[in-house]
Amino acid sequence: MTYFALRLPDSLFERACILAERTNCSLNQLFAVAIAEQIATIDAEAFFAERTGRAAAQPGGNDARAQCGMEIQYENRFDGRWRNASARWAERIAKAGT
Repeated sequence: MTYFALRLPDSLFERACILAERTNCSLNQLFAVAIAEQIATIDAEAFFAERTGRAAAQPGGNDARAQCGMEIQYENRFDGRWRNASARWAERIAKAGT
């Protein structure tokens, strides 16, 4: 276990205290979960970006539509939902304060 001093604005700390109390967890647990969620989000984005890159590098890949000559349109299924994990935590903290 590593100890790390964290500097927070007073308003963010107050909201975190309220949220931790409402969710019946410690501040330490709240911060650990928030950090873990952010790390998982970033790792997932990197994983899917790498997978997409590998699929695009293979002509046709394993997609039957491509093998038949049909055009494939790739869509971004992670349209900002994962990138905004910290924004979601800020919303949760804001809601806890109201």
